[in-house]
Amino acid sequence: MLTADKLPGLWQCYYPMIVGDVEFKEVRVFSNGKADIIMENLGGSAYYAETFAWRYDGRYLTFTKGRTVYQFQVTGFLSPELYLRDSFGRYTWAYRLTEDCIK
Repeated sequence: MLTADKLPGLWQCYYPMIVGDVEFKEVRVFSNGKADIIMENLGGSAYYAETFAWRYDGRYLTFTKGRTVYQFQVTGFLSPELYLRDSFGRYTWAYRLTEDCIK
């Protein structure tokens, strides 16, 4: 069973994880409610990071920054993999490490 305290750490997104007009590469979730999402614009050639607030309510994992909201339904968790979906598709994230994410 997934709980919010299991989320802090580095999650690698299995490719391709295309959400709207960006591709997620990895997500670094911090215990202080912030998350850095490494992404790339579709057709782009450079990765960049955006910092979001995150929340997990037991069913949805939501990232917000201003008017930008990414919300994923958690459909499963079998360590080290997290299974998500939204209106764009189904995704798998792999847990990689915890250090530096506990703040």
